[in-house]
Amino acid sequence: MAGRADDDDLDADLDAELAAERADDAVRERRRLRDLSERIGEETTFAELVVGHAIRGGVITAAVHGGARHSGTIVALGADVVVMRSTLDQLVLVPMAAMASIRHHEPAGAADGPALDRHATLHDVLIDWAAARRRVVISTTAGTVSGQLISTGTDVITVVTDSVEREQVQVWLPSVTAVSS
Repeated sequence: MAGRADDDDLDADLDAELAAERADDAVRERRRLRDLSERIGEETTFAELVVGHAIRGGVITAAVHGGARHSGTIVALGADVVVMRSTLDQLVLVPMAAMASIRHHEPAGAADGPALDRHATLHDVLIDWAAARRRVVISTTAGTVSGQLISTGTDVITVVTDSVEREQVQVWLPSVTAVSS
């Protein structure tokens, strides 16, 4: 009988030792993951974070210089532009340089990921939109212009306004914080 009691005590001691070892391993793993996360956070660029949000899917809110916010899903990424499908079902071009912050909301489900063309620029997309004579709303650091996009130059875009006078307005491209259509 003494052998059986000794075996039970030995089993209990081994179980306790294994449990303590597993707890220590879990603490080390959590510490390792936290350290890794901090290192990644210290080395990550804003553009890489935007790509990560795009891959995760779901709705994001991009705050741009001047205080405007644009919410939607990222449908394409270019070299200097994020293309979003707004919650109002409009396409919104947000220049990376105009983004002050990005907030990711819970993903709606599995995402296929956005179209990614690291060579396409805001300028390239606007040339296509001008050729299609798209109606646009252009947000700038100085206000908003809306109308038909008719041309895109090197650093300027031209819109014919919706006003009765149908004025042509030229917008300096670096002042653009968003373009929706």
